[in-house]
Amino acid sequence: MTVGYENLIRELPEFESKICELNMCDPQFTQLLNDYNMLEHRIAIMKDRAHPNDETLLVDLKKRSLTLKDRMYIILKNA
Repeated sequence: MTVGYENLIRELPEFESKICELNMCDPQFTQLLNDYNMLEHRIAIMKDRAHPNDETLLVDLKKRSLTLKDRMYIILKNA
C-alpha cells in the first residue's frame, strides 16, 4: 500500500493523472513511489531536528530521493 503520492504530485503536478494511474496498475512504480515517500518523510523529520551530525546522512537521503524521483519521471514520460 502506498504512503501517498502528494509529495510527487507537488514536484510533478503535470503528471498527476498518470501518477494516480500508475500507482494503481504498476507494482514497480508503486514500490518506487513508496520508497520515495518514505525517504521524503525521513528527510522532513531530520530537517526538523537540525542536528549537525546528521548532515552527511541528510545529503545521502536527498540524493537517493532525487534518484527515485528521476526514475519515476522517466516512467511517467514514457507512459
